[in-house]
Amino acid sequence: MAWLLCIAMRSTETDGGDWIASSTETKWKSISSSHSLVPTIVEFSPLSPPIQVKEKARAAPPLVSQAAKIDSDRKRKKSASSISSADRTAKEKRSSSKKNKMSSSAAVGQVRASHILIKHQGSRRPASWKDPEGRIIKNTTRESAVSQLTVIREDIISGKSKFEDVASRISDCSSAKRGGDLGPFGRGQMQKPFEEATFALKVGEVSDIVDTDSGVHIIKRIA
Repeated sequence: MAWLLCIAMRSTETDGGDWIASSTETKWKSISSSHSLVPTIVEFSPLSPPIQVKEKARAAPPLVSQAAKIDSDRKRKKSASSISSADRTAKEKRSSSKKNKMSSSAAVGQVRASHILIKHQGSRRPASWKDPEGRIIKNTTRESAVSQLTVIREDIISGKSKFEDVASRISDCSSAKRGGDLGPFGRGQMQKPFEEATFALKVGEVSDIVDTDSGVHIIKRIA
């Protein structure tokens, strides 16, 4: 066991008595008659409270180093954001390109046309929006319908009448409300004679009389 000894100075009484220092049983005699100073042994054992030594405070990291780290983090985040934005842009372009291709593919092989229909007693449904009960239609022969439509076509070709105006007044098809416009359609969507006649036309052309199960038509291709 290690012991730390230090020497202190202690004042003694004048009665000439002895002074006992701690548990070491070491005795010192008075060497003066009045308040003389004698050496005193002070004992420190391992059970004494530890001497606390303050740890040296760690130096704060330089501000320049912290700023550099923050700047580096910002650059990394900016770079990651740029890459993410570029990826999104690329995906959007691919998606847009795909949609355009699909739209183009859908448009290939399609036409758009208007028509004027006159029904007759041989039509598969001898009634229309302007003759719901079919009283006129049932009394109209095919020959009469063809004759009537031939005159109409001639007036349109000569410029005396406008196709859309005549269609809205005369046509037995519900498309009359749109000037005869059927909208775009592809092959296999219309009756075969109607389809073949329409696809054979150039844009702006008007067909001859076309006969279908619905009645007799003249067709104008508009796209």
